[in-house]
Amino acid sequence: MRTHTAINQHPKNGAGQLLVTLFFGLLALFAFLCSIRLSQYFSSGPWFFYEASRNLGYIGIAIATSITAVATIRRTVSGTVAVLMVSTTLAAIVLFWCAARVFESSL
Repeated sequence: MRTHTAINQHPKNGAGQLLVTLFFGLLALFAFLCSIRLSQYFSSGPWFFYEASRNLGYIGIAIATSITAVATIRRTVSGTVAVLMVSTTLAAIVLFWCAARVFESSL
């Protein structure tokens, strides 16, 4: 005799993965803000934070890109969260590019 069991499927949320992506994107924001501060006047404090966030940010962008790609390909997140993750990663890349340009022009 066959029994029919209900399979409960939880809705795809992905808020945790979005927060991890945002965390790694914050490093780009820190680098950008420190480069703006360094363009006004040179100080060792913003220089340290610029260097640290820039060096850790490269790793962060790689991790955020891989998390976004895996979550999108495996469809473990909803479409809205996937778009937010992609836009966060792209914003981090643009902020890193802007930070390098602002700091380069202040030399």
